[in-house]
Amino acid sequence: GGLGNDYLDGSSGDDVLYGSAGADTLDGGVGNDTLYGGNQGDSLRGGHGLNLLYGGNGNDTLSGGRDADTLYGEAGADAIWGGGGRDYAEGGDGDDRIGGMTGADTLYGDAGNDTLWGGTLNDELHGGADNDLLAGGEGGDLLYGDDGNDTLEGGSGIDILWGGTGDDLLQGGTYGDQLHGDDGADTLEGEDGRDRLWGDAGDDLLDGGAHNDKIYGGADNDTLLGGDGKDTLDGEDGNDLIDGGEHDDGLWGGTGDDTILGGGGNDRLGGQDGADVLYGGLGDDTLWGGLDADVFEFSAGTDEVRDFVASEDVILFSGDAVGITDLADLLANHATEIGADLHITDDLGNVMILVNTT
Repeated sequence: GGLGNDYLDGSSGDDVLYGSAGADTLDGGVGNDTLYGGNQGDSLRGGHGLNLLYGGNGNDTLSGGRDADTLYGEAGADAIWGGGGRDYAEGGDGDDRIGGMTGADTLYGDAGNDTLWGGTLNDELHGGADNDLLAGGEGGDLLYGDDGNDTLEGGSGIDILWGGTGDDLLQGGTYGDQLHGDDGADTLEGEDGRDRLWGDAGDDLLDGGAHNDKIYGGADNDTLLGGDGKDTLDGEDGNDLIDGGEHDDGLWGGTGDDTILGGGGNDRLGGQDGADVLYGGLGDDTLWGGLDADVFEFSAGTDEVRDFVASEDVILFSGDAVGITDLADLLANHATEIGADLHITDDLGNVMILVNTT
């Protein structure tokens, strides 16, 4: 290329073009070409064929063409577009923008705050170091945030998202996605579809969104929200807040002192290990405290407490227990023994049944 701002055209054939110094434009044309950008902000176009592009230093623009190309941005804030075909691209150092476009592409942001778009078909995106934005687009994509505080958007298709280290935001998009927070205080949003969410390590917020989801908090103190649908929520380790939302949910605290809210629907609430607080909410719910001293809060509907221990557990009467004024009023006017069970009924007909306690 020389010292100036040069234009190099490979035309037909398998060419090797060197930009050298200056802001150069390299066009491979037809054939399997290799293009080297040099030290300034260069423009490299692969054209037709299986091409290999190196941006070099500077803020470069690399375009792959319609076939399966390999593109390396190297140093600088580069813009890399795969074009058609199954492309492979690495941003290198700097804050890069990388788009797979059409084709099933593999994209690496590497160092810097990068933005990666998968485009159509099934793509694989790796953010690398620093704080990246990864958008899968159409197709069933694999997104890896890696290091840094990343944002991962699955888009349409059945996607798998891994946050990596750092405090990440993962959004599944449409269809049934799998979201893994990994390390850090992550936010996972399943959005549409039958999603699976794993918070893993860190104090995470997990929201299933619409449809029937399965959510696992993992280690540390997490917040699990079922949203719409018949959901299964498991806090696992830590002191978790678990809210089933609408419909008939299965809610499990795991280890730790958990707060479990049934929400709407006929729910199953299990505190498991730890001193837990269980509130069924609307609907006819079934509650198990599990080990340790638990609190069962009186709520609307007909609820069953399956393992109440009078010497350890507590029944909490709050705003939902209409007309129950004190213990004397409860025993005189609202408590009825039916077989081995104790039925507590408020003035609106809401019932809590303490199974096998009489």
